[in-house]
Amino acid sequence: MNQLALLQHARFSATTSAEFDALIEKPKLPDAKKTGIVVGIVFDIDEKIIYLNANSLDTYITAQDLGRSEYKYFYFKTGLWGSRGKPFVVCAPFDKVETMMAKSLLGVEGDATSQIIASITQKTQATFHETAFYKALEQIATLRDAAGMLTSEALKKTLKLASNDVIVLAFAEIVSSSSGYAEPKKLSELEGFQDCVRAMFQPKTTSESSAEESLCYITGEMRSDVKLPKFNDRKSLNYVFVNTTKNYASNFDDKNYPKNYQASEKIVQQMEIASSWHLEHLRTRIAGVPHVILPQFPSYTNPGLEYLQKNIDRSKELLFSQRNNTTDFEQLTLDVQDVALDQEEDRELYWLHFIGYQSDGQSFKILNHVQDVPNFRVQLLIATCRNVSKWLNIVSSPAAHFNLYALYRLIPVNTDAPQNEALEILSAILEGRPLSPQYFYERCCKLLSIHRSPLQYAAYPNVEQFSTAFDFAAHHTVMGYAAIMQFLTTLHLIPEGFAMDTTAVEALEPKRNNQDLTPKERGEEFEKRMNASLEGLVQDKHRAFFYVGRMLDVVASAQYAQGHTNKPILNKMNFTGMNLAQIRTLIGELWEKAQQYSRIKDSAERMRIVTDKAKSALVCLESTPFTPQEAVMYIMMGYSFGASGRKKSADSASNSSDSAK
Repeated sequence: MNQLALLQHARFSATTSAEFDALIEKPKLPDAKKTGIVVGIVFDIDEKIIYLNANSLDTYITAQDLGRSEYKYFYFKTGLWGSRGKPFVVCAPFDKVETMMAKSLLGVEGDATSQIIASITQKTQATFHETAFYKALEQIATLRDAAGMLTSEALKKTLKLASNDVIVLAFAEIVSSSSGYAEPKKLSELEGFQDCVRAMFQPKTTSESSAEESLCYITGEMRSDVKLPKFNDRKSLNYVFVNTTKNYASNFDDKNYPKNYQASEKIVQQMEIASSWHLEHLRTRIAGVPHVILPQFPSYTNPGLEYLQKNIDRSKELLFSQRNNTTDFEQLTLDVQDVALDQEEDRELYWLHFIGYQSDGQSFKILNHVQDVPNFRVQLLIATCRNVSKWLNIVSSPAAHFNLYALYRLIPVNTDAPQNEALEILSAILEGRPLSPQYFYERCCKLLSIHRSPLQYAAYPNVEQFSTAFDFAAHHTVMGYAAIMQFLTTLHLIPEGFAMDTTAVEALEPKRNNQDLTPKERGEEFEKRMNASLEGLVQDKHRAFFYVGRMLDVVASAQYAQGHTNKPILNKMNFTGMNLAQIRTLIGELWEKAQQYSRIKDSAERMRIVTDKAKSALVCLESTPFTPQEAVMYIMMGYSFGASGRKKSADSASNSSDSAK
């Protein structure tokens, strides 16, 4: 794990409200149609009443940054004191003020001592009794007889809200002329509050003046509070560095472990805060595995957490989330344009580390580590996904959209396999490591065989299941792998010449809703798409395979028209791979079958045209090397190219070849 990236955030958090991040909890939010409100509850010592402060109304901030309202008003996790502990509450959900806030600040029935005062007295030094915060608590406790005013129903009567407003959080304020608070003053802003929180809920550190200086292995600095670090939260990025369940420290000598891995207690606290923040705010899933994202920037700059989170959130949405309709494609285009504009406005350099992890709350295990991905490479990946999506939107039916999530769904991942192959591929793409095109030909064949034998779906949960005929699944598969080839070639991760050139399709503006076209128009639309894609096939051998696939489609369509809905000619395909001899045999059988169906209108003529083209192009295969899996992919591209896929029904998908009409 990259501790340097986490350390940068840890040091930043020491000077911001992120210091208390691990203590803060997010409240339950209203539905999207309501406006969340935060309001102050005034404990008026002068008038001995409790009421809502109309002048303190604040809109609840939901942004995923340190400006969120729960940070601003210090809404603490109830787990800090437990179900039987004494609550420390200066901010609470509005519907729980009569339980949480009343119990904390006023005490419980039969006991006038407030729970928060009892907790502070028990856990902290007497010096806190002299702070403005503690003295304010003592004054508020005198309002115990007014506890009936501290209920959500009673408080609502003292304030008129708009019909669309709903109070999310309420925070405590005090009015006390004797203490100098003529106007409401937040308890969280009083002198001594933050020191009290640190003393009660943050780990105690060794006095630096009482210990000799030693080297902190995290910062590389000499400090006097250095010791073997103890991480309290087992769901923590730092928990890989422990002497019980050893991951990164497996080679350390047990007897010398405290010396082999020692760190400043203050730095450890900050590292825990940083870990908690990243695990909550900067997460994504890559190939089905949860990852936390660690940004790292040069030592001479600090772009700020808000800037980083904004860019990272948008990038992970574009790269790793599911997008599968035209609206998504249009929004993707707009998002990419926004990223491009941001590049012009601010070209701040930073790197991303993706840490794949597994945690059950009792342990933390790192499963994957993608290192040093520059933000400019992330932007390049997004732009490339957009271009490939544009290409797919033209040549594929229906319109398809491409990103790293779509790529993950195309690589079969067996649940019983020791390794997640899709995760390895996506990691290589993010890091810019070269890949073999043969790997993708083999995976394409594997995916085709899974669709051909649907009983295999159960073993590959990441594969999209098709309940309709095989044609639609085959079209989705081969066009998806053509998109992968296009994507990888553009990024120079596989040798050039294995992908499809987009030049021939850029000027095409197809009518996507082919259901509204006449048969003639639909045929013309199909020919435009096919011819454009054939021009895009950059190798003659791929054209040859494509025409063999068109021959296969002619026969399969004729068989379907004769009532053979399973298209038995497909049984002649070997989806594990086909060599030159097998391809020749297949062509002979296809021609023989075409003669049998010659009475079908146009079947013989169409077969003659595509056979002549296939035999002519096939000559190049005598001297051009190819792999059996490569042949299958491009044959099936030709076969399924006319699959409409516009309706996932058995009828339309089974008879989905535009060329059959």
